Amino acid sequence: MPPFVKVCVLGSTGVGKTKLIQQFVYNYYDDDQYEPTTAANSNDNIYHSSTMINGNLYHLKIVDMPAIKQFPTDATAEWSQYQQCHLRNANAYIFCFDLNSPLTFHYVKCNTASGKDPTIIKINNTTLPRTMSPSGTDQLVRRHSDANPSNRICQIS
Repeated sequence: MPPFVKVCVLGSTGVGKTKLIQQFVYNYYDDDQYEPTTAANSNDNIYHSSTMINGNLYHLKIVDMPAIKQFPTDATAEWSQYQQCHLRNANAYIFCFDLNSPLTFHYVKCNTASGKDPTIIKINNTTLPRTMSPSGTDQLVRRHSDANPSNRICQIS
């Protein structure tokens, strides 16, 4: 049986978390009207897929999380705010932010401070006109990445 990997996708409201997951799992991009994710423990927000990484097959359980105020620091906080999400038991985290909204990067920065788990920071909306200069965005992201070496940055349009 291939290993099971749980991945939680987090980020501010409206940064494209659900669209990113659907594009990965179903291999298509649906440009329907925006509908915010409201409940993390709903079956509608859990996706399953398999993928090959370095020649090994993995089964993925991808949890599409709504925007959360703060990553739970202990089991009590997790239970009281995000029951049945098992956020702290994930094998990896993907944090998404929007290049056109510096506040969405601030959200990522605040929620990836611990740096104890594998984290990917995904830059979204790269096809839209930027409101921040490329050098300003790069400096902001690199400064955060250098401070937390467990983070990996990728830009996907």
